[in-house]
Amino acid sequence: MLPEKVKQLDVEIAGERAGQLLKHSVYEFRYIDSNLDQPTLALLMPPTRPTYQDGDLFAVMDQSLPEGDLYLRLRAMFPKQQLTQMQLLAVIGSNGIGRLGFRLPGAARAAAPQVIDRKTLLGIRYAPEVFDELVRAYLSAGAGIAGMQPKIMVSDRITVPVPTIIVKAASPSYPGLSATSSCA
Repeated sequence: MLPEKVKQLDVEIAGERAGQLLKHSVYEFRYIDSNLDQPTLALLMPPTRPTYQDGDLFAVMDQSLPEGDLYLRLRAMFPKQQLTQMQLLAVIGSNGIGRLGFRLPGAARAAAPQVIDRKTLLGIRYAPEVFDELVRAYLSAGAGIAGMQPKIMVSDRITVPVPTIIVKAASPSYPGLSATSSCA
C-alpha cells in the first residue's frame, strides 16, 4: 500500500543508501555521509555540498519517473490517489534504469521477482494477458522503465538480482514495433 503523502524517501546510489530526498515547499536532497569520496548523485550535485534544494524535482531523479504505458498502469493500480512524484519514485523503487533507487524510510527491500530465462521468455506465445501478468509480477518488485511503448524489465539470471531483459509488448498504437526490437 502506498502512503497518501510521501514527504521523504531514502535514496540509493549504486545499491547503497546515500541520501534522503525530502519534499516540503521545495525538494531537498541530503547526503547522509560527509565523506567526499562517496558516489556522487549527479555531476552537478557532488558531495562537496551536503544539501541541495530546488523548486522542481532534481533532473537526475525526474528521469526515473514512469511515463506512457507504465504510468497509465500505475494510475490504474491507485485509482483513488493523485500520484505525486514522490509516490511514483517510491513505487519504481531500486530497479529502474540507472544507479539511483528510492525507498520509503524503514521499508524493506522489495523481494526479487521470479527469474525467467531468455529461452523460456522467447518461447511464450504472446497474448495481452501474458504481458499483463509479467507487468504485475515485475512492477510489484519495483522494476520500472520509462517510455510510451508498453514494456517491462525482467531478470534472466539468478546471480544478477536486477532486471536484465526488456520485454516489449505489441500494441495497437505501435503495430509491429516490438517485433523489430532485438534481444541482446
